[in-house]
Amino acid sequence: MNENDNDDADDVFNDFKDEKGCFKPSLSTDIKGMLSLYDASHLAFQGETVLDEARAFTSTHLMDIKENIDPILHKKVEHALDMPLHWRWDLEALKTCFLALYNSINEIGYEILKEEGRNVIPYLRNTWTELCKAFLVEAKWYSSGYTPTLEEYLQTSWISIGSLPMQTYVFALLGKNLAPESSDFAEKISNILPLGGMMIRLPDDLGTSIVCSH
Repeated sequence: MNENDNDDADDVFNDFKDEKGCFKPSLSTDIKGMLSLYDASHLAFQGETVLDEARAFTSTHLMDIKENIDPILHKKVEHALDMPLHWRWDLEALKTCFLALYNSINEIGYEILKEEGRNVIPYLRNTWTELCKAFLVEAKWYSSGYTPTLEEYLQTSWISIGSLPMQTYVFALLGKNLAPESSDFAEKISNILPLGGMMIRLPDDLGTSIVCSH
């Protein structure tokens, strides 16, 4: 609503108030709702007092109840209070990392294009996209407390270990016989990449398991 210069924000938040103009105590029983209200309260423009009131109300109640809720929700509340959602947007450090990755992909792609006449940039970009998707899946599992099935885990973990970019770069740099020169490149290596990824992921997991068992 703020992005659209809509002045209805106060009206929306006023729905959470009682006849005395105070936020309803019953809101404190809905932890997820309180978290959403807390996150939204940080988007206030100067002079939007209702959002300031919402932040004071939710932060106080979240602090009071965070020790008496289930561990997964406790972590979410603790993280939100320590690092509000909007603080995690558009981090300068991530922009620097993105530019470094973007430039390296283009530099490698340009060299291969210049030397061999093949454009591998789309393949290199896609491999990093798939890696980020795998990271996001695992982050959602962790955040929700979900335990994936073995099949779900294996489908994602061979990518999240970092094997997909590594193997794709190797194939791209090996030359015309193995590197992408047409749309059938992905088909040629589609069965190889997961197996290679498993050879990295499973020993890594085994090592972690051994350390944790001691």
